[in-house]
This record gives sequence, structure tokens and C-alpha cells, in this order.
Amino acid sequence: MVSLERDHTVREVAYNRPSLQPPGFSVLILLVILLYFVASAFIVLGFMMLYVYRRTHHPTLLLLSFIYSGSGLVAGYSMQWWPLIAGIVVAWLLKLAGYNVDGPSRRENDATQSPGSDPGNSP
Repeated sequence: MVSLERDHTVREVAYNRPSLQPPGFSVLILLVILLYFVASAFIVLGFMMLYVYRRTHHPTLLLLSFIYSGSGLVAGYSMQWWPLIAGIVVAWLLKLAGYNVDGPSRRENDATQSPGSDPGNSP
């Protein structure tokens, strides 16, 4: 009968080969590192959008900043992947709803219209 040592799995004993991974190493550790990295990238992206909002006053940037930062914080705190996907989906739905960052901001719209002109009464 084969006795199983603490550091070997049944498959390794069956194939009589040593483990290729260092002791205590797991694929889950890589996934946790990847989750923290992506969550940190979302938080940094949110803060960058908040900085750009401060310069342009585009309301969509403020909303997207809270979405990306919030999803990154929730994913990092809860150690779950779904808040990151939810943040991407909500940002994508906002873009489909017409909240585009590519369009002009309120400040640019106010500057292009002259005070006495009415866009509805053009000849």
C-alpha cells in the first residue's frame, strides 16, 4: 500500500514524479495577485478620470470615475472578480445610453453659443 505524504497529492504518487511547484505554492495565489493588480488598475483609472474631470468639467468623467473606482475597491475588498465585470458592464451601458466622453462638455457648449443666438431659429 502506498502511503501519502503530506506534501504530495495522489496523482503525483501515482505517477512517481516530484512536484514541479514549490511547497505552499498554488495557482490561487496567482489569481489573487491578478485580481489585486486589475482592481488596482481600476482604482488608478478612476482617479485619473477624476483628475481629468477637474480640468474639463465633463460630467460623464465624474460618473465613470466613481464607477471604476468603486468597482475596483469592492473587488479588492471582497476578493471577488464580479465587481470588475459589473463596473465594465455599467460603463458600457452608460456609453450606449449616450453618456460619451468624446462629446463636448457643458463648458464647451456654452462657449460656442453666442448669448443672443437660438439654435432652433436658424434660417
